Amino acid sequence: MALKPKGFILSGGPRSVYEAGAPHIQEFILDSGLPILGICYGMQVLTHTLGGKVKPSQEREYGNAVVESLVSSQIVSSLSFQAWMSHGDRISELPPGFVALARS
Repeated sequence: MALKPKGFILSGGPRSVYEAGAPHIQEFILDSGLPILGICYGMQVLTHTLGGKVKPSQEREYGNAVVESLVSSQIVSSLSFQAWMSHGDRISELPPGFVALARS
């Protein structure tokens, strides 16, 4: 890696992890040993790739949502905040070894 990143952020997107041609995580990211933050689709594809479960939501969510922290950490403070959300899938089970820091 020429850029020498300290971690990776996998951002959101309009796709489902089950759609044909949906973006996937490149193997070098998983093999890097660096921290990975998944946001929306990024967390869904990370979950799907590493053995967790992603399922369709009962109804599509679109608009403002409250994000609340579940634990206080360096990444997530103990505060809740509003964020824009647009997705149709949800994580129903985290991959082995994962810990949820926040939820919406």
